[in-house]
Amino acid sequence: MINDPKQSSESSRRSRLGCTLVEVMVACVILMIIAVAGAAYLYQSEATLAYQSQKRTALEAGGARLEEIRATSYTNLQSLLTFDYNVHYLEKAGSTWLVSNGDPGETANINGISLPITTTVQYGNVAGGGGSYDYLIVAVNIAYRQGIGDRIALQSIYSP
Repeated sequence: MINDPKQSSESSRRSRLGCTLVEVMVACVILMIIAVAGAAYLYQSEATLAYQSQKRTALEAGGARLEEIRATSYTNLQSLLTFDYNVHYLEKAGSTWLVSNGDPGETANINGISLPITTTVQYGNVAGGGGSYDYLIVAVNIAYRQGIGDRIALQSIYSP
């Protein structure tokens, strides 16, 4: 059998066309996989940015609360407490602080969402008595996501 060059080039062209179609399909599948992975990455990045934004806002609100307490004189805060070394809750009422034994249920606005904030204070004395070594441990806990137990905890020692 003699090979006809015309027939040989036509069959070669047909096999190249089929191969090109398969290559295009494989390339499309690869591009789809890359596009889906890229979209998932962008979604995850956006969620992480929102999470960090809420956390940063809660940190700023907690820091502002600690600054408010520092702006109050030590003797005014100490006069609200008994020297029992128990943890007491602070609540801001106008320009004054109120002390209670239970959580007053305060909230803070974190990126448009009202979330719980608790402020506690505890009397301490390094020497176990005598007024010259006393201090207050002030702690602020604030949630930064709704329905989840994620909280920022800040603590400071306040002394005369």
